[in-house]
Amino acid sequence: MINCYILSRTTFAVIEYFSSHDWAVDYDYVSASKSTFYTEKPIKPNVGDFIIAKQAVADPVLFKPLFFGVIESYTDKKIAALQLMDMLNFEITTTQIAGTDGMTHLYNLIMRYLYNDSTKIISNANLIMNKDSDMIAFSYQPNDPPSKALLNDYARNMFQKYGIIWEVEQVEYSGNNLKVYTRIKRPKWALVIKDNSNAFQDWKYLINPATYNGENKLVIIDKETTNMMNPTILATWYVYNDGTITTNQNGAEKPTREKVYFYDLEQEDPPTYESIARSELSASLYSHEIEFDLLPGNQLIGEDQIRIGTLVDVWHNDTVYKSIITGYSLSSKNDFISVKLGFIRSTLKAVLNNYESRTTL
Repeated sequence: MINCYILSRTTFAVIEYFSSHDWAVDYDYVSASKSTFYTEKPIKPNVGDFIIAKQAVADPVLFKPLFFGVIESYTDKKIAALQLMDMLNFEITTTQIAGTDGMTHLYNLIMRYLYNDSTKIISNANLIMNKDSDMIAFSYQPNDPPSKALLNDYARNMFQKYGIIWEVEQVEYSGNNLKVYTRIKRPKWALVIKDNSNAFQDWKYLINPATYNGENKLVIIDKETTNMMNPTILATWYVYNDGTITTNQNGAEKPTREKVYFYDLEQEDPPTYESIARSELSASLYSHEIEFDLLPGNQLIGEDQIRIGTLVDVWHNDTVYKSIITGYSLSSKNDFISVKLGFIRSTLKAVLNNYESRTTL
């Protein structure tokens, strides 16, 4: 059993409280996912209201929620809810941009287009957004700017390239009001998992080389170059099948597949060549999907260590796959947590082209 709160979108006050014996939580930072919660009696939530779910044994005043999201529908006593990220499911204008502080960049975008837009009905007094101060170089280079993108897909792009996430950290319950604390961060923790342990079951692997069906060579060209036969090359980078990004071509799969990036030598706060290479070639990283079920109460990894953005070294058949947790799910009907690693199920191009199938809340 879990306890659930329904919060008014306009006031953030608790308007419904119920216990759910039939529920399923699904977090997926690569693609949209839905979580469901059944009520024992009819209630009257509104589409766009918030829902918080917590374990019944959690601290009643300050706790890490099992789920926080936005109600998409309520039919036949079933609430369907989208995760925090999908509050950003609306289009913004995008241009070419590069800098040294990706967290502040994402923070400013969310503040500008979500919090500062009164029609979105979001208050930083109740849904509080903070950010870490780590400096992470970033770049975004649409092919034909100005362009457009869904802000949640833009944020997912920041995760896929740089490991930056926006997550709920804790909930504070005071009287009839709650405060939800969120943070933009890049997780620093890491795990090592071997698939020969009984703590991990039902393994599934879909492995592609890091350069499968994509570019593995980046040539950075001076934006002012005028010679087609001999352009001014500033740097050349490669990505290996194991995900290594380097200027050394020796370990790159041959023949290479080339990608060109035009670099403005006159720009303020210019990104490093390495940060551009990681940005432009990183779509090839984590080009796999690995899934397993984690048994709660095991002696190796606690449930609280399964978090989006956690780096994982997975040992499989004497091969180490460097991966990252991109999703997990759990429900009242199962005794395990299903964990997803890797990005193969969704490329950025596919996501950015998938506008019509989304619901804005």
